[in-house]
This record gives sequence, structure tokens and C-alpha cells, in this order.
Amino acid sequence: MICLSVMAFSPFGEPFCNREKTKYCSTQLEKVPKSELQYFNLAAPDNGTLFILLSMFIAFGYVLAASASDAMVVEYAQREPEAIRGRIQTAIYTVRTLTGILAYLVTAFALNAWATCSTASASLRSCPSRRTGRGSNLSTIHSVAS
Repeated sequence: MICLSVMAFSPFGEPFCNREKTKYCSTQLEKVPKSELQYFNLAAPDNGTLFILLSMFIAFGYVLAASASDAMVVEYAQREPEAIRGRIQTAIYTVRTLTGILAYLVTAFALNAWATCSTASASLRSCPSRRTGRGSNLSTIHSVAS
């Protein structure tokens, strides 16, 4: 919970390219005019270190909790009568799988349209380029990374 709290209240930092200030976000960095480079945050990749480390600790904690809960499920399942053995395991893993699917669906349909600036209408957030009236293309991120 500490890591999640730190992540929730830590600022992300400025984006690599602010689409509201420049129209060159979809242009390769080498081809951007020098006067427009002020709108690019070349130190943006350095902001990810804290989030990566905290995510690693969160994943480690999740694995520990999942392993302990699986061990408890096995203990309880062994105490069930032979005639109904495995029903607790089935119920627990069914609930875990269905809630996991729900989390994937929320991510896929409610949050993905903003990141890709797709035309999906079921997004929780609107695409920044739709607010500014500019086109959207995420090729800049890929071209700078390579």
C-alpha cells in the first residue's frame, strides 16, 4: 500500500511532447525545428525510474500474497469431505479469474482509446489531439526510442 500511495501522489512530470503547444509531436526528433525543441522534454524517460522500482516491489508483494492465498486454499480444500472436494478451489479461482477479466476489460475499453487516440467512443478520457484539433500519431515515441 505504501508503494501504491507513493505512485498515486507522485507527479508524472512533463510529457515528452506537449501536443497543446506544438504541432511537431508526430515528427521525428531530428526533423523538428530548433525553435520547437523547447516543447520537448528530453528528460522524460528519466522520470520512469521511481515508477519502475515501485512497480517491481508491488509485483513482488502480489506474488507473495498470491502464493500465501494459494497455500491456504490448498489447506482448506484438503479439509473438505471427499464427496465435495475441490468446490472451494473452484469457487475461489472462478472469482479470481472473473475479476481479473473485468480489470482487463476496463483497461482495454475504457482507458486504451485515450492512449492511442483511437476513434473508440467508450473511453473514460478524451484524446489530447481532439481537444487541440491536431492529428494524432505516436510514431515520434517509437522513432526517438530507436
